[in-house]
Amino acid sequence: MGQQVAGANRRWRCQFRYRGSRHESAVTQLSTLAVHWNLMTTNKPYGGSFLLEKTKLDRLVEIIHARLEDHPHTTSHDHFEVFLSDKRCIEKHSVDDVLKLDNSRKSKIQRLLMTCCTSTEKAGRPEHEIQVDFDGRIDDKVRAKVIVSVRSDEAGWNDRALSEVEEQIERTSLQDLRARLGLAALAVSAAIAFLLLLLSSLSSGRPAIDAAGAMWLRTSDLGRVEQILKQGRTITDEEMREINTMQLRNVLEEQRPKPVFIGWTWQKSFVGGPLLIVSACAFYLLVACYPNAVFLWGDEVERYNKMLQTRQMVRNLIVGGIFFGVLSKVLYAGLFSKP
Repeated sequence: MGQQVAGANRRWRCQFRYRGSRHESAVTQLSTLAVHWNLMTTNKPYGGSFLLEKTKLDRLVEIIHARLEDHPHTTSHDHFEVFLSDKRCIEKHSVDDVLKLDNSRKSKIQRLLMTCCTSTEKAGRPEHEIQVDFDGRIDDKVRAKVIVSVRSDEAGWNDRALSEVEEQIERTSLQDLRARLGLAALAVSAAIAFLLLLLSSLSSGRPAIDAAGAMWLRTSDLGRVEQILKQGRTITDEEMREINTMQLRNVLEEQRPKPVFIGWTWQKSFVGGPLLIVSACAFYLLVACYPNAVFLWGDEVERYNKMLQTRQMVRNLIVGGIFFGVLSKVLYAGLFSKP
Protein backbone atom coordinates (compact mmCIF):
# COMPACT_ATOMS: atom_id res chain seq x y z
CA MET A 1 0.00 0.00 0.00
CA GLY A 2 1.06 3.52 0.63
CA GLN A 3 4.45 4.71 1.74
CA GLN A 4 4.32 6.55 5.08
CA VAL A 5 5.77 10.07 5.18
CA ALA A 6 4.88 13.24 7.00
CA GLY A 7 2.74 15.78 5.17
CA ALA A 8 0.85 19.04 5.48
CA ASN A 9 -2.80 19.75 6.19
CA ARG A 10 -5.22 18.80 3.44
CA ARG A 11 -8.88 19.27 2.68
CA TRP A 12 -11.63 18.25 5.09
CA ARG A 13 -15.09 18.32 3.54
CA CYS A 14 -17.29 17.09 6.34
CA GLN A 15 -17.67 19.04 9.56
CA PHE A 16 -15.09 21.77 9.23
CA ARG A 17 -15.35 22.18 5.47
CA TYR A 18 -11.90 23.69 5.10
CA ARG A 19 -11.40 24.49 1.39
CA GLY A 20 -8.06 24.26 -0.30
CA SER A 21 -7.43 25.07 -3.93
CA ARG A 22 -9.95 23.47 -6.26
CA HIS A 23 -7.18 22.95 -8.78
CA GLU A 24 -4.46 21.58 -6.51
CA SER A 25 -2.21 18.85 -7.87
CA ALA A 26 -0.22 17.99 -4.75
CA VAL A 27 -0.81 14.27 -5.17
CA THR A 28 1.86 13.37 -7.70
CA GLN A 29 3.23 10.11 -6.33
CA LEU A 30 1.73 6.66 -6.48
CA SER A 31 0.92 6.63 -2.79
CA THR A 32 1.86 9.01 0.01
CA LEU A 33 1.06 9.14 3.67
CA ALA A 34 0.59 12.32 5.72
CA VAL A 35 -0.40 13.21 9.28
CA HIS A 36 -3.33 15.57 9.87
CA TRP A 37 -4.56 16.15 13.40
CA ASN A 38 -2.67 12.98 14.34
CA LEU A 39 -4.43 11.02 11.57
CA MET A 40 -2.60 9.05 8.92
CA THR A 41 -3.63 9.94 5.37
CA THR A 42 -3.11 7.64 2.41
CA ASN A 43 -3.44 9.20 -1.06
CA LYS A 44 -3.37 7.16 -4.25
CA PRO A 45 -3.96 8.47 -7.81
CA TYR A 46 -5.21 6.44 -10.77
CA GLY A 47 -4.59 7.77 -14.26
CA GLY A 48 -6.52 7.11 -17.44
CA SER A 49 -10.03 7.63 -18.74
CA PHE A 50 -13.03 6.55 -16.67
CA LEU A 51 -16.80 6.10 -16.89
CA LEU A 52 -18.89 6.65 -13.78
CA GLU A 53 -22.57 5.70 -13.92
CA LYS A 54 -25.31 5.18 -11.33
CA THR A 55 -24.72 1.54 -10.40
CA LYS A 56 -20.96 2.00 -10.05
CA LEU A 57 -21.38 5.18 -8.00
CA ASP A 58 -23.97 3.53 -5.73
CA ARG A 59 -21.72 0.53 -5.23
CA LEU A 60 -18.72 2.74 -4.45
CA VAL A 61 -20.66 4.67 -1.81
CA GLU A 62 -21.98 1.40 -0.38
CA ILE A 63 -18.45 0.04 0.01
CA ILE A 64 -17.27 3.27 1.64
CA HIS A 65 -20.18 3.25 4.11
CA ALA A 66 -19.50 -0.40 4.93
CA ARG A 67 -15.90 0.39 5.81
CA LEU A 68 -16.87 3.42 7.89
CA GLU A 69 -19.30 1.21 9.81
CA ASP A 70 -16.29 -0.72 11.10
CA HIS A 71 -16.18 2.03 13.73
CA PRO A 72 -19.23 1.71 16.02
CA HIS A 73 -20.88 4.54 17.91
CA THR A 74 -19.99 7.09 15.27
CA THR A 75 -22.04 9.44 13.11
CA SER A 76 -21.47 9.47 9.36
CA HIS A 77 -21.48 12.48 7.06
CA ASP A 78 -21.51 12.60 3.24
CA HIS A 79 -20.55 15.56 1.15
CA PHE A 80 -20.43 15.85 -2.65
CA GLU A 81 -18.98 18.68 -4.69
CA VAL A 82 -19.89 18.73 -8.40
CA PHE A 83 -17.84 20.94 -10.71
CA LEU A 84 -19.58 21.94 -13.94
CA SER A 85 -18.31 23.13 -17.31
CA ASP A 86 -19.86 26.58 -16.76
CA LYS A 87 -17.45 27.15 -13.84
CA ARG A 88 -20.09 26.49 -11.18
CA CYS A 89 -19.67 24.23 -8.17
CA ILE A 90 -22.76 22.55 -6.70
CA GLU A 91 -22.72 20.94 -3.24
CA LYS A 92 -24.93 17.97 -2.37
CA HIS A 93 -25.25 15.65 0.60
CA SER A 94 -26.56 12.46 -0.98
CA VAL A 95 -25.90 10.34 -4.05
CA ASP A 96 -29.52 10.67 -5.16
CA ASP A 97 -29.22 14.46 -5.27
CA VAL A 98 -26.08 14.17 -7.41
CA LEU A 99 -27.78 11.79 -9.84
CA LYS A 100 -30.70 14.20 -10.21
CA LEU A 101 -28.47 16.84 -11.82
CA ASP A 102 -29.30 17.54 -15.47
CA ASN A 103 -25.69 17.14 -16.65
CA SER A 104 -26.64 19.11 -19.75
CA ARG A 105 -24.33 20.16 -22.56
CA LYS A 106 -23.97 23.70 -21.18
CA SER A 107 -23.56 22.51 -17.59
CA LYS A 108 -21.69 19.27 -18.10
CA ILE A 109 -20.16 17.58 -15.08
CA GLN A 110 -16.37 17.69 -15.21
CA ARG A 111 -15.43 16.65 -11.71
CA LEU A 112 -17.02 14.91 -8.73
CA LEU A 113 -15.38 15.18 -5.32
CA MET A 114 -17.08 12.95 -2.74
CA THR A 115 -16.15 12.78 0.94
CA CYS A 116 -17.58 10.36 3.49
CA CYS A 117 -16.47 10.53 7.12
CA THR A 118 -17.44 9.47 10.63
CA SER A 119 -16.86 10.93 14.05
CA THR A 120 -17.96 10.31 17.64
CA GLU A 121 -20.31 12.67 19.39
CA LYS A 122 -17.56 14.25 21.49
CA ALA A 123 -15.05 14.58 18.69
CA GLY A 124 -14.58 18.02 17.24
CA ARG A 125 -13.31 16.71 13.93
CA PRO A 126 -13.74 13.76 11.57
CA GLU A 127 -11.97 10.68 12.90
CA HIS A 128 -12.20 8.45 9.84
CA GLU A 129 -12.59 9.72 6.29
CA ILE A 130 -12.61 8.37 2.74
CA GLN A 131 -12.45 10.83 -0.13
CA VAL A 132 -12.68 10.01 -3.84
CA ASP A 133 -11.98 12.65 -6.48
CA PHE A 134 -13.15 11.88 -10.03
CA ASP A 135 -11.41 14.64 -11.96
CA GLY A 136 -12.19 14.63 -15.68
CA ARG A 137 -10.59 17.96 -16.45
CA ILE A 138 -7.56 18.01 -18.73
CA ASP A 139 -4.79 20.58 -18.86
CA ASP A 140 -1.38 20.70 -20.51
CA LYS A 141 0.25 18.48 -17.91
CA VAL A 142 -2.42 16.26 -16.35
CA ARG A 143 -4.94 13.92 -17.95
CA ALA A 144 -8.16 12.70 -16.39
CA LYS A 145 -7.53 10.96 -13.08
CA VAL A 146 -9.08 9.55 -9.93
CA ILE A 147 -7.56 10.18 -6.51
CA VAL A 148 -8.49 8.20 -3.40
CA SER A 149 -7.65 9.59 0.05
CA VAL A 150 -8.15 7.57 3.24
CA ARG A 151 -7.65 9.19 6.67
CA SER A 152 -7.69 7.45 10.03
CA ASP A 153 -5.56 6.80 13.09
CA GLU A 154 -5.59 3.06 12.25
CA ALA A 155 -3.06 2.11 9.59
CA GLY A 156 -4.59 -1.33 9.09
CA TRP A 157 -8.04 0.14 8.47
CA ASN A 158 -6.55 2.57 5.97
CA ASP A 159 -5.06 -0.30 3.98
CA ARG A 160 -8.24 -2.37 4.00
CA ALA A 161 -10.44 0.56 3.03
CA LEU A 162 -8.08 1.63 0.22
CA SER A 163 -7.96 -1.92 -1.14
CA GLU A 164 -11.75 -2.25 -1.35
CA VAL A 165 -12.27 1.23 -2.77
CA GLU A 166 -9.49 0.61 -5.30
CA GLU A 167 -11.37 -2.44 -6.61
CA GLN A 168 -14.41 -0.26 -7.33
CA ILE A 169 -12.27 2.45 -8.94
CA GLU A 170 -10.81 -0.10 -11.35
CA ARG A 171 -14.35 -0.99 -12.46
CA THR A 172 -14.81 2.59 -13.71
CA SER A 173 -11.77 2.46 -16.00
CA LEU A 174 -12.60 2.53 -19.71
CA GLN A 175 -9.53 0.41 -20.57
CA ASP A 176 -9.22 2.09 -23.97
CA LEU A 177 -5.50 2.90 -24.06
CA ARG A 178 -4.74 0.10 -26.53
CA ALA A 179 -7.52 1.27 -28.85
CA ARG A 180 -6.27 4.87 -28.67
CA LEU A 181 -2.70 3.87 -29.49
CA GLY A 182 -3.89 1.70 -32.38
CA LEU A 183 -5.96 4.51 -33.86
CA ALA A 184 -3.09 6.97 -33.48
CA ALA A 185 -0.72 4.59 -35.27
CA LEU A 186 -3.27 3.98 -38.02
CA ALA A 187 -3.96 7.70 -38.52
CA VAL A 188 -0.26 8.62 -38.68
CA SER A 189 0.63 5.69 -40.95
CA ALA A 190 -2.17 6.46 -43.41
CA ALA A 191 -1.26 10.16 -43.45
CA ILE A 192 2.41 9.40 -44.09
CA ALA A 193 1.52 6.96 -46.89
CA PHE A 194 -0.70 9.58 -48.52
CA LEU A 195 2.03 12.23 -48.32
CA LEU A 196 4.54 9.84 -49.87
CA LEU A 197 2.05 9.21 -52.67
CA LEU A 198 1.79 12.96 -53.28
CA LEU A 199 5.56 13.38 -53.27
CA SER A 200 5.95 10.57 -55.79
CA SER A 201 3.54 12.42 -58.09
CA LEU A 202 5.48 15.65 -57.76
CA SER A 203 8.78 13.97 -58.60
CA SER A 204 7.47 12.07 -61.62
CA GLY A 205 5.98 14.83 -63.77
CA ARG A 206 7.44 13.36 -67.01
CA PRO A 207 9.47 10.32 -67.93
CA ALA A 208 13.00 11.03 -66.86
CA ILE A 209 15.75 11.41 -69.42
CA ASP A 210 18.06 8.46 -68.81
CA ALA A 211 21.34 7.40 -70.41
CA ALA A 212 20.10 8.62 -73.79
CA GLY A 213 19.77 12.09 -72.32
CA ALA A 214 23.06 13.15 -73.84
CA MET A 215 21.20 13.31 -77.16
CA TRP A 216 17.94 14.58 -75.60
CA LEU A 217 16.13 11.36 -76.30
CA ARG A 218 13.73 9.89 -73.80
CA THR A 219 13.19 6.21 -73.18
CA SER A 220 9.89 6.43 -75.04
CA ASP A 221 11.74 7.85 -78.11
CA LEU A 222 14.26 5.04 -78.29
CA GLY A 223 11.67 2.63 -79.64
CA ARG A 224 11.28 4.68 -82.81
CA VAL A 225 15.06 5.11 -83.21
CA GLU A 226 15.58 1.38 -82.74
CA GLN A 227 12.93 0.67 -85.38
CA ILE A 228 14.78 2.89 -87.92
CA LEU A 229 18.22 1.42 -87.20
CA LYS A 230 17.02 -2.18 -87.40
CA GLN A 231 16.57 -1.75 -91.14
CA GLY A 232 20.35 -1.90 -91.52
CA ARG A 233 20.70 1.10 -93.80
CA THR A 234 21.69 4.74 -93.57
CA ILE A 235 18.90 6.86 -92.18
CA THR A 236 17.21 9.23 -94.55
CA ASP A 237 16.99 12.98 -94.24
CA GLU A 238 13.31 12.65 -93.32
CA GLU A 239 14.12 10.18 -90.51
CA MET A 240 16.90 12.46 -89.29
CA ARG A 241 14.50 15.36 -89.19
CA GLU A 242 12.09 13.16 -87.23
CA ILE A 243 14.79 12.38 -84.66
CA ASN A 244 15.82 16.03 -84.46
CA THR A 245 12.17 16.95 -83.87
CA MET A 246 12.05 14.52 -80.94
CA GLN A 247 15.20 16.08 -79.48
CA LEU A 248 13.93 19.64 -79.81
CA ARG A 249 10.58 18.70 -78.31
CA ASN A 250 12.35 17.15 -75.31
CA VAL A 251 14.50 20.27 -74.85
CA LEU A 252 11.42 22.52 -74.82
CA GLU A 253 9.55 20.26 -72.41
CA GLU A 254 12.45 20.31 -69.97
CA GLN A 255 12.58 24.11 -70.03
CA ARG A 256 8.84 24.70 -69.58
CA PRO A 257 7.23 24.77 -66.08
CA LYS A 258 6.01 21.28 -65.22
CA PRO A 259 2.41 20.73 -64.08
CA VAL A 260 2.30 20.00 -60.37
CA PHE A 261 0.34 16.74 -60.37
CA ILE A 262 1.02 15.43 -63.84
CA GLY A 263 2.35 12.25 -62.24
CA TRP A 264 -0.95 11.55 -60.46
CA THR A 265 -2.70 8.55 -62.00
CA TRP A 266 -6.01 6.76 -61.58
CA GLN A 267 -4.19 4.01 -59.75
CA LYS A 268 -2.87 6.50 -57.21
CA SER A 269 -6.36 7.95 -56.83
CA PHE A 270 -7.77 4.53 -56.00
CA VAL A 271 -5.09 4.12 -53.33
CA GLY A 272 -4.73 7.71 -52.11
CA GLY A 273 -8.47 8.30 -51.65
CA PRO A 274 -8.95 5.45 -49.15
CA LEU A 275 -5.72 6.42 -47.36
CA LEU A 276 -7.01 9.96 -46.86
CA ILE A 277 -10.39 8.68 -45.63
CA VAL A 278 -8.79 6.22 -43.20
CA SER A 279 -6.47 8.87 -41.76
CA ALA A 280 -9.27 11.44 -41.33
CA CYS A 281 -11.62 8.91 -39.72
CA ALA A 282 -8.94 7.69 -37.30
CA PHE A 283 -8.12 11.24 -36.21
CA TYR A 284 -11.83 11.99 -35.77
CA LEU A 285 -12.29 8.92 -33.58
CA LEU A 286 -9.41 9.94 -31.35
CA VAL A 287 -10.69 13.48 -30.89
CA ALA A 288 -14.46 13.01 -30.72
CA CYS A 289 -15.28 9.39 -29.86
CA TYR A 290 -12.92 8.49 -27.00
CA PRO A 291 -13.79 10.75 -24.04
CA ASN A 292 -11.42 10.98 -21.10
CA ALA A 293 -14.17 11.14 -18.48
CA VAL A 294 -17.85 10.20 -18.62
CA PHE A 295 -20.37 10.94 -15.84
CA LEU A 296 -23.16 8.83 -17.23
CA TRP A 297 -26.40 10.25 -15.93
CA GLY A 298 -28.80 13.00 -16.95
CA ASP A 299 -28.45 14.25 -20.52
CA GLU A 300 -25.05 12.60 -20.81
CA VAL A 301 -26.71 9.19 -21.32
CA GLU A 302 -28.21 10.21 -24.67
CA ARG A 303 -25.01 11.97 -25.77
CA TYR A 304 -22.88 8.98 -24.90
CA ASN A 305 -25.13 6.54 -26.77
CA LYS A 306 -25.01 8.73 -29.88
CA MET A 307 -21.24 8.89 -29.58
CA LEU A 308 -21.04 5.07 -29.47
CA GLN A 309 -23.17 4.84 -32.61
CA THR A 310 -20.94 7.38 -34.35
CA ARG A 311 -17.84 5.48 -33.25
CA GLN A 312 -19.15 2.25 -34.78
CA MET A 313 -20.11 4.00 -38.02
CA VAL A 314 -16.67 5.60 -38.39
CA ARG A 315 -15.00 2.28 -37.64
CA ASN A 316 -17.00 0.74 -40.48
CA LEU A 317 -15.78 3.53 -42.76
CA ILE A 318 -12.19 2.76 -41.83
CA VAL A 319 -12.64 -0.95 -42.55
CA GLY A 320 -14.41 -0.13 -45.83
CA GLY A 321 -11.68 2.32 -46.84
CA ILE A 322 -8.92 -0.21 -46.20
CA PHE A 323 -10.81 -2.95 -48.09
CA PHE A 324 -11.56 -0.66 -51.05
CA GLY A 325 -7.96 0.53 -51.24
CA VAL A 326 -6.55 -2.99 -51.28
CA LEU A 327 -9.18 -4.28 -53.71
CA SER A 328 -8.75 -1.40 -56.15
CA LYS A 329 -4.97 -1.81 -56.08
CA VAL A 330 -5.27 -5.51 -56.92
CA LEU A 331 -7.89 -4.99 -59.63
CA TYR A 332 -6.00 -2.11 -61.25
CA ALA A 333 -2.79 -4.13 -61.28
CA GLY A 334 -4.59 -7.09 -62.83
CA LEU A 335 -6.55 -5.21 -65.48
CA PHE A 336 -4.11 -2.54 -66.60
CA SER A 337 -0.69 -4.08 -66.06
CA LYS A 338 1.34 -4.59 -69.21
CA PRO A 339 1.93 -8.21 -70.26
